[in-house]
Amino acid sequence: MTTSRELTDSIKSFLSVCDIPFEKSTYLETGLFNGDSVQLALDLNFKKIISIDIDKRAIDNANQRFKNEVLDSRVLLVQGDSQEKIKEIFDQSINIIYLDAHDNDVDEETIAPLENEIKFLLDKVNENQLIIIDDYIKIKNSYLFENNHKSWKSKLSYKKLKEIISYKGLNTFEIFSSSGTNCHLLLTKNKNFRIDKIFFLRNLINRFISIKFYYKKNYFMFMFK
Repeated sequence: MTTSRELTDSIKSFLSVCDIPFEKSTYLETGLFNGDSVQLALDLNFKKIISIDIDKRAIDNANQRFKNEVLDSRVLLVQGDSQEKIKEIFDQSINIIYLDAHDNDVDEETIAPLENEIKFLLDKVNENQLIIIDDYIKIKNSYLFENNHKSWKSKLSYKKLKEIISYKGLNTFEIFSSSGTNCHLLLTKNKNFRIDKIFFLRNLINRFISIKFYYKKNYFMFMFK
């Protein structure tokens, strides 16, 4: 989970709508990397934190870093392919689901688990669950980035993702970071979750800021796609 105020505020707002405090909520992520996202979830005071990663070295390092929290069963670290492991771990008590396993460097077959993760989750989630897709800006505007058959961005097109998430009753929000370097796609079946006017305006400004980091020539294509 990236450390952006915008994303943190969105999570707080969602949990508030669900009337679930952080200390009673569960966070699940795919993609552990160096464990900083687990630390952020701990700082936010989630009751339970689950992280899935295919890289055994990352899991071993995190087991050492968070050994006290692992012993206390507050942190659960799961080694394996997230598109398969998420089926074993998922349950209705998980409130925040953060998908960031795309871009592992273990092998080409598992470099882009996002499609299968999403397909599984959309049939399972309830109104008290929020799905967050990291690096959405790189999917939506993949033509701005170097693509090859070994890149996760070449495995799931924006068009195909749109088709997958065109799910009846699904509420979607695109949240830009103030740095302009990233945006997240939020998905939920909760119709009471809304972005207020102040957040909407701030998000619009952040959307325009993002242009300076990416593609100035195709400005209108980028902004209104």
